[in-house]
Amino acid sequence: MKKLLALFLVTTLVSTSALSGIALSGSSSVSDDETKYSYYENGQKESEVNFKDGKKDGKSTWWYTTSLKKSEGNYKDGKQDGKHTWWDLNGQIEAEGNYKDGKQDGKHTWWYESGKKNSEGNYKNGKVDGKWTRWDENGQIDLERNYKDGELVSETKYSYYENGQKKWEENYKDGKLDGKYTAWDENGQKKWEENYKDGKQDGKSTMWYEDGEGIQEENYKEGKLDGKLTYWDENNQILIELNFKDDVCISGDIEWCEFFTPSRPLYP
Repeated sequence: MKKLLALFLVTTLVSTSALSGIALSGSSSVSDDETKYSYYENGQKESEVNFKDGKKDGKSTWWYTTSLKKSEGNYKDGKQDGKHTWWDLNGQIEAEGNYKDGKQDGKHTWWYESGKKNSEGNYKNGKVDGKWTRWDENGQIDLERNYKDGELVSETKYSYYENGQKKWEENYKDGKLDGKYTAWDENGQKKWEENYKDGKQDGKSTMWYEDGEGIQEENYKEGKLDGKLTYWDENNQILIELNFKDDVCISGDIEWCEFFTPSRPLYP
């Protein structure tokens, strides 16, 4: 997961830099209204930039030496304003974002070299704001984040089996597990579901045994077993029922208490 998080942060930082900077490297300012051109040594046009009152204004376009378009965007009074688009050396769209008064504002999107979407999110007045989504190269969502005024509020992470089936899904708030965690087997059958609050298990936790051999349900409070632990057999009959308080088994068969919680104290 750390690798996924690191990859996401690197991708976002590099891509944001690209969106903020590539289109700013055009021609120097001039003193009056005109369209300024620049050319590569091979004679191929490198850029076409429009000016008004000595400032970039209107559409500006840059090309690679191969004549393929590199980037294109709009300016107003010398600042990026409107849609800006970037392409790679193969002509594949690489990134696209909206600007207002020189700041990122609105939807921004990045793509893999394959043409599949990499990530997409929103900016408001130059800050990340709202929902951000990232996809893996197979087109499956592996990370969703929510921001407010540039600050990360919550995120949901996903993992998949090679067959494309979802493996697990977990929710975070302020960098800690918070909310539901769910895991599935390769056939899509749910095998585990837990609830967290502020990084600790809190609430009901359920485990489904393979091949329908039974269900185990536990209750937690602030990371400790608290309440009833129940095990149903394959015929949905209660086989075991124990009670816990602050991680201590307070009632039920002591052997089963020891079996299910070998590291916890028994009967205070």
